Amino acid sequence: MQTEMMKYIADTFSKKHSGEDDRKRLLRDLKHNPEFVVEVVRNDVPSLIEEWSREFGKAIHITNDGDTPDAFIALARRVVEYLCTYLQEELSGVSE
Repeated sequence: MQTEMMKYIADTFSKKHSGEDDRKRLLRDLKHNPEFVVEVVRNDVPSLIEEWSREFGKAIHITNDGDTPDAFIALARRVVEYLCTYLQEELSGVSE
């Protein structure tokens, strides 16, 4: 269930970057400044979890990855990893 929610958060965050140039900039940020993107995503995580819970009628307990004391940052890192892969596939052939 955390994977479903993580993908939902990634998709919702990704939709904020709708134009091709905007998505290319996001991909560059994901590659070159991932910790900044993690902080931005982390700030949205609590509200997006609530939104996901309302939409799907499910409650979820967020856990950390053991190395990160903040579970929201751990989730944000997983979202950023997923987004990077997703956008690379979507924008294959994008030059840096």
